[in-house]
Amino acid sequence: MKKLFLIFSFAFMAILFNACLAKNVNEIKYYELGLDFMPKNCANFDENFKISPKTSQKISLKLRPVTASQNLQTNDILIKSKSLELFSLDDARFTTSPAQMLENTLIKALSSDCDINLNQNFAQNSLLVKILEFYATSQNATITATLWLNEKAILLSQSAPIKSSSNDEIIKAMDIAMQELTKQILMIIKNN
Repeated sequence: MKKLFLIFSFAFMAILFNACLAKNVNEIKYYELGLDFMPKNCANFDENFKISPKTSQKISLKLRPVTASQNLQTNDILIKSKSLELFSLDDARFTTSPAQMLENTLIKALSSDCDINLNQNFAQNSLLVKILEFYATSQNATITATLWLNEKAILLSQSAPIKSSSNDEIIKAMDIAMQELTKQILMIIKNN
């Protein structure tokens, strides 16, 4: 009888302890960035008059998988402190890695551009992007990447101001920075 009482007592204590821990755990919100590009609509568009800056043809492009620095191969949202230490938000995460989000955004942006023919098999141009930094400070969200277009390397960086320290404002600024980086990449492709 004593053993049974001890077993029930320990089970009750374990359940009570778990309930106390569960109350202190914050719910994690998940965010996805950079998917605001419009679908391609080139129907009202005369192919004879739509040309890229250096050629009278569409730009044929192969997009290689986007990569990222080691500390960005996670879905953590990174914050850089004034002392330059990196830490992640406890109650917010990305749905996937920054590299995968940027790749999805680039595919959508390139597919929505009437000047560019995204072709993974037979393309005259090759694009590779590696994210070097993607973090927020108390004032800005910053994304820095190296772009290789036909083996020519270009360092790119975009920042967006953060209006308040709320997670939603941090994410909004990070999204703007990623969108601006994507637009910058599109301009480089068209002007190359």
